Formats: sequence, structure tokens, C-alpha cells
Amino acid sequence: MPLTITTAAGQAHHFVVEVARTPEEHANGLMHRQSMPADHGMIFPYEPAQTVGLGDRGLLKPGYKADVNVIDMERLHLHAPHATYNLPAGGRRLSQRADGYEATIVSGVVTYRNGVATGALPGRLIRGARAAPAAA
Repeated sequence: MPLTITTAAGQAHHFVVEVARTPEEHANGLMHRQSMPADHGMIFPYEPAQTVGLGDRGLLKPGYKADVNVIDMERLHLHAPHATYNLPAGGRRLSQRADGYEATIVSGVVTYRNGVATGALPGRLIRGARAAPAAA
């Protein structure tokens, strides 16, 4: 399925994607692939968003919120988790770096490029249910 993502700056990125529709496809994802052509990938719809009242998420459509990771599967490498103490009152959480993430796009804005933060922070705190956007 062809997919074009246009950033807030108007730059278009073209991909060919598969949609993981069933629980089995979600569970298997891309992990059994030996290779994948550049600009190809898989989309994992996030139906649970609707179950918690976030009607403006889970679809790649104008007006909807979406976080998209573009991953180079040949370069994907997970580093060992490590403790990070950056929560309120010095609380601990686990952090993990990964190589191979080409870009992270949040609400049409590139927030990470090749694992490095761009400084853009288009996201915001969610407070309560969100209605689906009006049809365009």
C-alpha cells in the first residue's frame, strides 16, 4: 500500500507499507524478515487509542495525531537497558538506546533524525478524551 507522509514544512516522504491488521501480524511484525527494501515498512494500527477515548489517534490521516518511526531494519541494533533517574523526585526508569531509527515524526514534525533529537517538540500533554477530527 503506498503511503505519503508530508511534514509540517511541506516535505513529502513516500513509502510502501503493509498493515498489520490481525493479532498474529501484530505479534510477528517484522522480526522474521531477513531484509526489506528502502522506504518499505509495516504499520501497526493502534485501536486501543479509541478504547481510552483518544478518537484523534490510530490513523494516518489529515487532522489525526500520529507518531511514526522510520527504521532501517539492516541497521537496527538495541543497546542494553540502563537506569535513568530523571523522573520527579529522582525517580528511576529504564532507558534503552537503539541504532537504525532513521526518523521519528510526531504530528508531521521530525523530532529525531538518525537517533539525534532535532529540538522540535510538537507533542503535548493529553488531558481527557479527544474527539476524532472533522472529516476533510
